[in-house]
Amino acid sequence: MDDEITELTELDIPRLDQDEEPAALPSILDNQVTIKNVVARAAQGFTLTEKRIAMAAISKIDSRKPLKYYYDPKHCTVRVSAAEYALIAASPDEKTAYRDLKEATKRLYERNLRYKVVTRKGKEEVNFRWIESAKYHHGEGWIEIVLTRAILPHLTELSVRFTKYRLEQACGLRSIYSWRLLEYLTSWKEKGGDKGARTTEIASFRAFMEIPESYKWQDIKRRAIEPAVKELAEKDGWIIHWQPVKKGRAVAAITFVWERDPQQRLPLDC
Repeated sequence: MDDEITELTELDIPRLDQDEEPAALPSILDNQVTIKNVVARAAQGFTLTEKRIAMAAISKIDSRKPLKYYYDPKHCTVRVSAAEYALIAASPDEKTAYRDLKEATKRLYERNLRYKVVTRKGKEEVNFRWIESAKYHHGEGWIEIVLTRAILPHLTELSVRFTKYRLEQACGLRSIYSWRLLEYLTSWKEKGGDKGARTTEIASFRAFMEIPESYKWQDIKRRAIEPAVKELAEKDGWIIHWQPVKKGRAVAAITFVWERDPQQRLPLDC
């Protein structure tokens, strides 16, 4: 006997009540980036495009899960779509998103996390890759990233000394210095609030912000600090006061005092 074929009519299709609205789809901007403080304060090696992709991927890692869970390759393999990238970049141009993903695929593998630690044996410099591989899928508009085992301990089983922020806070940033300053200040915030104070040696500041050695103080001030402070104020409601600390005639350190009120975030397209 032939299988019976049932044709759906308009009456068979479920409808929403007039007052009922469809549930909003979750957005990548609602994701949280959770990384160890040492990562937030380290040289990361990314361009702004690569930073958007890498942090989108990391935001999909559950920092509460055990490290061994992510030793399974299928769990540490993450996709980032062109649509998600466009949201973080606050760009409606899909062609640009596709191009950025494709171009970043060629370079992400070469990017390293670099920082120094003090042990009983003395100072050590740590240097390792963020990802094992990156594959761009032509015609589908997404990149597949496999995170390295070296980076996973900095992303999982985090309960103390970690930095956490929502991707929405970085939405539309146009400077890598702005994003790096966001992470750095967040890593030093006072417990229980979005405020803090920190004095940083100029050499350390130059290192984690990855400011070219050719930049003199006036270049650092004009090209890195001032644009980053202004952009974080405009796009994420930060109030940042800073001043150079001089030793003789040279700038030896920078003091930052800041606070951020999420309720004061300005309405943006993102």
